[in-house]
Amino acid sequence: MSTEVEPKTSNDLFERGPKKVLDGSTRAVIKRLHEKEGKGIRELARDFSVSRNTIKRCLNGSYVKNRKKSPNQMFLQKHYEQIKQMYYEHEGFCIPLQRTIKERFKFDIGLRMLERFCQPFRKALKSETAQRDRAIRFETQPGDQMQIDYGEKDLILGGKRTRIYFFVSKLGYSRKIFAKAYLNKKETSWLDGIESAFHYFGGLPITLVSDNDRSLLRIDHKENITTFNQGYQHFIDYYGLHAVRTRIRHPRSKGKVESGVKYLKNNALPGKKFNSIKEINVWIEYWCRTISDERKLDGFPSEFNTPKLRFLVEKAHLRPIQLPRIAGIRFEQRKVSADGLVRVDGELYSLDMSFASKEVQVQISDKCITITAPGLPPQTRDRAQQVYKPIEQKIGDTAEQIRAARLLQLQQVNKDYQTNPLQRPLSAYDSAIGYTKVQQ
Repeated sequence: MSTEVEPKTSNDLFERGPKKVLDGSTRAVIKRLHEKEGKGIRELARDFSVSRNTIKRCLNGSYVKNRKKSPNQMFLQKHYEQIKQMYYEHEGFCIPLQRTIKERFKFDIGLRMLERFCQPFRKALKSETAQRDRAIRFETQPGDQMQIDYGEKDLILGGKRTRIYFFVSKLGYSRKIFAKAYLNKKETSWLDGIESAFHYFGGLPITLVSDNDRSLLRIDHKENITTFNQGYQHFIDYYGLHAVRTRIRHPRSKGKVESGVKYLKNNALPGKKFNSIKEINVWIEYWCRTISDERKLDGFPSEFNTPKLRFLVEKAHLRPIQLPRIAGIRFEQRKVSADGLVRVDGELYSLDMSFASKEVQVQISDKCITITAPGLPPQTRDRAQQVYKPIEQKIGDTAEQIRAARLLQLQQVNKDYQTNPLQRPLSAYDSAIGYTKVQQ
């Protein structure tokens, strides 16, 4: 025989005491099961989730139905609606509510008692907050928006556990995903990932939505201004994009790509082992074209609810790519030091002294840098072979010796500029004007 016992609410339990209370009908069922069906005390206690002593009291008729309430309990029940209103005014926090009750009513209510009493209010408040903060799907027109983000995950790469960073992009209309793996998430990786996404999708969106990653931003702490850094700004200007950065700590502003990062990490990568970054990217692209593109999207008609089908519409609205790739090249402004040195990505490069103390533009690629300034011929330096490395100072070196050693090094680095190919010997000028040296 099975018997269902009506569940008690938290407020019912509070009124009758902190322990589970059995009503008269339940006690009658317990007595009948014991007398008619021969169920033991232990079995009954397990079935009704009460102690054996409670079952014994039910059987011998000594069970106390109602307990005497304390003054604090009686106070809370008497001022039920008022306490409820005060709970909402205190934003659901019982500690300041406890303090206010003590100040206003001179009742020192225990914190645990107050929390039990306010438990129904807390559930209602959480439900209201969840409804208010519920994410609302934000739809965009085809070709209008692409959201970008980075995720990271430890994978087995070449037999070793390695932290891999994943660039993820997602088109706003079709939800089509592109992802690419890197060993870091510096600016060069961001730009290469974005450009790779453009070529994977076969066109350019109008708007690019990113978060506030330091690799893309330049922060002026004195002026309290945050802008895109030079490399990213040049990139979006080059492709004619409208770049938008979301509010800080507000991931729902780009919720589509946030879910895309989670989907990639939880669906494409678990249990996988790779030998190289290239192998990871081959697998991810295959996963994007097959598994990701065929997934079912909620809230759309069944005949039009996969990224693959929706992309057929969106692709026609993407702008054509008519410019060569520049992700590996960026332009930055620098100021050359007084001794002709310029710093790029933490390394120093020596220039001709005509560039000393001047504002220059630096074109940076993977292999070399090119420095230009108004009125001066451009100079190119190999990023691997022509890094300036200061001579180590010896303990006994004087300032004059250090200065001479540094001058010698600068002359060796700039040896291509020590000789002017148009320069002639002085005797050629003497011959041109018919000058003859007079012998003393």
